[in-house]
Amino acid sequence: MKDTIVKVFENVDTKEEIENIATISSIVWSFTYKDILSSNQIKYMLNKFLSFEAIKKQMDEGTTFTLLYNEAKVKMGFIAYSFDNDGIFLSKVYLLPNFQHSGILNEIIKHLKVYNQSITLTVNKHNINAIKAYEKYGFKRIKSIVTDIGEGYVMDDYVMKLEA
Repeated sequence: MKDTIVKVFENVDTKEEIENIATISSIVWSFTYKDILSSNQIKYMLNKFLSFEAIKKQMDEGTTFTLLYNEAKVKMGFIAYSFDNDGIFLSKVYLLPNFQHSGILNEIIKHLKVYNQSITLTVNKHNINAIKAYEKYGFKRIKSIVTDIGEGYVMDDYVMKLEA
């Protein structure tokens, strides 16, 4: 798995990189959520949370978007995180399909652990593969939440936490 290890964590700051994030999001969501959410909800959420404008707004509000590359400089996906009173909120871990299930989450956690803070995230209750991966690396389910996101859609998630 040498070629799947993250070698570069590159913070996003250019228009082209933001466009890359939006493109990766579309690929990942179409692959990961096709059996969990309706195609209309996927389109709605991509537009609301992962369009160029939405990403730029999140960055302006303090969220760091970071592209992940392997040693061959191939894009593997991205993460997005911010800091709050509880530590790090990891709002997005999106890996391209050919890099999912390859141990990259361990590299992401090591990257964030340098801040010596707890890491909290939300995960769709029906995204069993992601839940299992987070639990494998020590995340614990701390509560269940349902968030109204408009247009009749909700996010039905677990909040998971990895203590510092």
